[in-house]
Amino acid sequence: MIKDPPFSKIDLISCRNLLIYMGGELQKKLITLFRYALNPGGVLFLGTSETVGEFLDLFQPLDHKWKLYQRKGEAQGVRRLVLGRFLPPLTADGAAPRPVKAGRNEVRKVPLRELAEQALINEYTPASVVVNERGDILYIHGRTGKYPEPAPGDAGMNITRMAREGLRRELAVALRKAAARKETARYPGLRVRTNGDFINVHLTVRPLTAGPLDPATGSGQVGDKGRPEATAAAGLFLVSFEDAPAAKVRSKRTERTGERIIDLSADSDARVAALEQELRAKEEYLQSSIEELETSTEELKSANEEMQSVNEELQSTNEELETSKEELQSVNEELGTVNTELQQNVTELSRANNDMNNLLAGTGVGTVFVDHQMRIRRFTPTATQLINLIQTDVGRPVGHIVSNLLGYDRLLTDTQAVLDTLIPKELEVQTKAGDWYLMLIFNSCQKIVPLF
Repeated sequence: MIKDPPFSKIDLISCRNLLIYMGGELQKKLITLFRYALNPGGVLFLGTSETVGEFLDLFQPLDHKWKLYQRKGEAQGVRRLVLGRFLPPLTADGAAPRPVKAGRNEVRKVPLRELAEQALINEYTPASVVVNERGDILYIHGRTGKYPEPAPGDAGMNITRMAREGLRRELAVALRKAAARKETARYPGLRVRTNGDFINVHLTVRPLTAGPLDPATGSGQVGDKGRPEATAAAGLFLVSFEDAPAAKVRSKRTERTGERIIDLSADSDARVAALEQELRAKEEYLQSSIEELETSTEELKSANEEMQSVNEELQSTNEELETSKEELQSVNEELGTVNTELQQNVTELSRANNDMNNLLAGTGVGTVFVDHQMRIRRFTPTATQLINLIQTDVGRPVGHIVSNLLGYDRLLTDTQAVLDTLIPKELEVQTKAGDWYLMLIFNSCQKIVPLF
C-alpha cells in the first residue's frame, strides 16, 4: 500500500481501521495515494475513528458518521484557471512576454481590450480574496488591509482568524453557507472597526466557477435541465469586500426654540432593517453552530460506541484471563498432587532398594546382575571374592572383568546362552584358593543373574 498504487481509476476504496495504526507522515502519503487511485467523484470509505486529516481540499465529506469522502477535482489546476482572469497571461516558460519594438515603418498595435479589461478590473472590482472551505487564503486581489489583518500569535493565512471586529462572525457564517448550499451568501451594511473608526462594508461570498454565474442564484453555470453544472473549481470561494456609503442623518430646526432635533423618521427604517439583518445573521450563526454541534455529537456518539465496544472486548478478555487463571490454578494443584505422589513413590522406592541391598548383602550369596547388553548392573559384597569387582565396574561389560575361578573361562559364553535360550545353567566351579562353589545362571526379571 505504501508504494505505488496497484490499481487506478477506482470508484470505491474501503480502508477501514488501518490508518489508526500508522504515523502521521505515512497517513498523509496514503491519503494522496488513495486520491490518485480514485476516479473523479470516487468514494473513500474509512473507519469510524479515521479521517482524511488536513486534506479537505482533496476530499469532500459525504457522511461524517460513516466516514465517507468523495474525491474532488484537480484543485490546483482549477486555481490556475480561475485566477488567470486576474493575472496577465504568461508564456510557456513562466515569464511575461516582452513587448516587441516596432520599426519605423510599422504601426504599433496597442492591446486595447486587455488595457480596458485591466482598467475596469482595477476600478470597479472590489477587493477580493480566494479561499478554500477552511478559510485558508490562496489569492488576494486589490487592497484588502481594511478588512482582514494579521492575527496575533502564530503566523497564519486564515481569513476568519484575520477578519476585523464586526466581520468575523458573518464571514464564518457566509463561508459555511456557501460551502453547504453551493450558492452566494451576501451580508450588506456590516459595521467593521478599522483603525479606530467604523466603516460600512458589503460582504459577498460566492463559489468560484469556471463558467459564468447564474444570475438567479450566483452558484455557477446552468445546464439544459435547469441545474447548475459541476465545475472544476469545487472547494474554492471568492470573498469580496465593498465599501458602502454611511447612513445620513437629517436634522431640522424648530422656529420657536431654535433647538436641533434629529428627524428619526428617515433613520428609523434603516435602523430597524439593520437590526433585522443582525438578528438574521445571529440566527444563521446559531443554526450553523447547532449543525456543527450535531456533527460533533454524532462523532462523539460514534466514539462512545467504539469505546463501549472496546470496553466489552476488554471485559471479555478479562473474563478469559480469569478463566485461564483458574485453569492454571487447577493445573498447579494437580501438579502439586502429582509431585507429592512422586515424592512418596521415590521414598518408597528408596526404602525398597535399601531393603533389597540389605537382603542381598545378608544372605552371603555372591550375586551379579547383568542386562541384555551383558553390562554389570549390580553385585553383592560376597561376589567380589569370586570376581575382581569394584564399585566403579557398574556399567562395564562382564567380559572385561577378571575372575578368580580356576579353569573356568566361559562365563560370558554361558551367560549369553542363557540369554538366548532362557534355560538356566548350574555349574560347579573352583576358586584359586581351592574352594568349590555352585554357580547358577538364570533369567530373573529380564536380567541375567549369576549366583555363586
